[in-house]
Amino acid sequence: MKNWLIKTYTEPQTNTHYIFYIINQKMIYFLVAIIITFTLLPALLYFNTYSDKLAHKIYQESLTQEIEQQTKLLDTLIQKSNQHKITDKISQVNQAIKQIFNTYNIQIEQLEWHIEERQIVINAKNESKNLITIIPKLQEIPNITYQEISLSKLYHQNLVLLNATLQINN
Repeated sequence: MKNWLIKTYTEPQTNTHYIFYIINQKMIYFLVAIIITFTLLPALLYFNTYSDKLAHKIYQESLTQEIEQQTKLLDTLIQKSNQHKITDKISQVNQAIKQIFNTYNIQIEQLEWHIEERQIVINAKNESKNLITIIPKLQEIPNITYQEISLSKLYHQNLVLLNATLQINN
């Protein structure tokens, strides 16, 4: 190595001597280039990483908003489905009640639905024998239980008034 350096400096016509001469003359430019390279590369990497994180955060927020919108849409669809189930259930129960009363030729005077309270109020007049046979039949309807039953005797026409409050179960 020592001989190579001596040979390079003693023979100024060689390419290696010319390279060392340029490095020696332009040393300040090389130092500036090295310093800029070593400071600029980490800064570029930092800003690149920062921009990637920012883009990822924006993408994550957009996904979160999309998930919230999908959740709201799903909730509304579930509510509509539940409403359809409730109306189907109401129509089935209503049809079953009317069918039972029609089989015994009993006229329903009042049939009220209190959906918020999950109750049905039935008022009917007929002979006591028919009304007493209907009471167990109403209990056979699925998802229905008695909450309150009252039978009142009407003095005209020898009839009995049935007031029943039925509770709708899930």
